[in-house]
Amino acid sequence: MQSATAEADAQSAPNAAEQAEQAQRELEAAQRAVADARQQAEQRMAEQTLQQLQESLQLLADRQQQVLTSTEQLEKQRRESGAWSRAELTELRAVSQSQQELGATTGTAAEGLAAAPVFQHALQRAVESMQSASSRLSEQDAGDATQQAERRALARITQLREALKQDQTPPNDEPNPADNSASPEGEPGDSGAPPRELQRLAELKMLKLLQVEVYDSTKALEERLRRQGNLTAEEQLELEQLSAEQAGLADMLRQMQATSEEPESEGAVLPPEPEESE
Repeated sequence: MQSATAEADAQSAPNAAEQAEQAQRELEAAQRAVADARQQAEQRMAEQTLQQLQESLQLLADRQQQVLTSTEQLEKQRRESGAWSRAELTELRAVSQSQQELGATTGTAAEGLAAAPVFQHALQRAVESMQSASSRLSEQDAGDATQQAERRALARITQLREALKQDQTPPNDEPNPADNSASPEGEPGDSGAPPRELQRLAELKMLKLLQVEVYDSTKALEERLRRQGNLTAEEQLELEQLSAEQAGLADMLRQMQATSEEPESEGAVLPPEPEESE
């Protein structure tokens, strides 16, 4: 009797071990399924957030285009008549007020992007251009300098919308994490790049657009200096501001590299440094 019991216990021990292993495998599979579902939910939320930001930027861009169009029309009328009429001055004040209010709205949007410093920087620069345009308009100046400030603000918003496009590709030859079977954190990438990578790629794209703009503007001023032999005080100030902008963007790139598991090559994002003018 005791022998039969011992034999039964010996046979049931492997079965119990197999059942425990099977239960563990099922538990691990369930945990993976939950992790996958969470990642997909986070991905959908990230995509929705980017889409909402794009829609907000579209509204800002539309309003800024309206300000620019109104400014151009008013300046054209002034040039044709040779002076401001009372009705035109009333409309000019309204345009200045609209630009001021749009700058405040854009500034509020920038404050909400603290976790995305490149995006925040781009919108803050748009705000600066809007403030400059509003100030000039309030002084009854709807000329080229005012319109250039309005165009710069519009360009910043347009660049940011471009960088946020879902079909974005990394700058130059940067590898795309969405092409891999797993994200940098080792999680499956069936639904595309994880939220952190979506933001990172968009910021890199925006950073490149900003760098190219700084580079082109600097080269244009250097070419003007070469032809003319000197720059106006306003042009010299612009050159100094571009130099400061270049340094600030380089700092942002280094910060992104420091927080990235796969630091990017500086040359993959930055255009060549402008040549020093003689």
